[in-house]
Amino acid sequence: MGSLRHEMNRLFDNFSLTAASLPYRRRMPLLDPMRDWIPGYAAVPPMDLVEDDGGYLMTVELPGLSREDIKLRVTEDMISISAEMSESHKSQKGEHRISELRYGTLQRALALPPGIDTNKIEATFKNGMLRVTLPKSEKARKNERAIEVRAS
Repeated sequence: MGSLRHEMNRLFDNFSLTAASLPYRRRMPLLDPMRDWIPGYAAVPPMDLVEDDGGYLMTVELPGLSREDIKLRVTEDMISISAEMSESHKSQKGEHRISELRYGTLQRALALPPGIDTNKIEATFKNGMLRVTLPKSEKARKNERAIEVRAS
C-alpha cells in the first residue's frame, strides 16, 4: 500500500511543477513532456551544460525553430529559454492516422552557477541548436584553485 501511495504522490508532484523547477525534476519516461505532450504544460527541451576554465557552454536542442522564435532572458541568478512552436499548416485534406508533430510552448529555466558575468553572456543559434556561452567573472576565475587529493 505504501508503494502505491508513493507512486501516486510522485505522479501528482510532477503535474504541479513550475517552470523554474522543471530542470531539477527526475525525468519519468511516462510523463516526459518531450515524448508525451501534456496539454497546458510547456515541453522541456533537452540541454547540455559543460564547464571549462573560462565558464560554461549551454547547448539546447530546439529543432524546427528559427532564431526569431526563441526568447532568452537572464536575471542575476537565473537564465530562461522559451519558444513557441506554431503549427505550420492550418487545414489538411484527409483524416489524421498518425499525428506525432508537436506544437506549443517550450520552456527551460536554469539557476546560473555562481560567478557568472551576466553582462557577457552570448548566444548563437544554428541548425536547431542554441548555444549559450556563460563566462565566469574575472573574480571567479582568480578564486578557483586545484586541490591535491592525497592517499590516506
